[in-house]
Amino acid sequence: MGVYELYEGNYQLLDSNRSKFFWQGMGKKRKYHMIKWEALNRPKEFGGLGFLDVRVMNKCLLAKWIDQLEKGDDSLCCSLLRKKYLGQKSIFQIKNRKGSQFWRSLLDMRFWYQKGRKMEVRAGQQTRLWHDCWLGDCPLKVRFHNLFELQLILT
Repeated sequence: MGVYELYEGNYQLLDSNRSKFFWQGMGKKRKYHMIKWEALNRPKEFGGLGFLDVRVMNKCLLAKWIDQLEKGDDSLCCSLLRKKYLGQKSIFQIKNRKGSQFWRSLLDMRFWYQKGRKMEVRAGQQTRLWHDCWLGDCPLKVRFHNLFELQLILT
């Protein structure tokens, strides 16, 4: 789950197997469901039993790879990904979707990762001034749309 983005059918199959195990145990006898699976799947703080949501876990594990790439982790896997796909760019500057299934899964996760990310300017090569969120919740190109359009015309 930390390497590929699973398909919706995989999520449903995992939830189905977990719910069957919870409801009927090891036996073949089917039991009456007193509460919906969605209610059990909630965190304990919200009245559930604290089962992990496999969709969220899958997205978080993939986002962790993006975080390691962005922070400059020098592990073997991150170094290989940087040399093969990134070079001196950030993962958010990549437009080409060619590569392994793992790489395409990471590119698909960029949208979710960007929702809660904060920027740290280092050398400036990986910084996208207009497209990254700097102030508040939206990028500068949205907040200062007229200035962004003027910048496009001048370049």
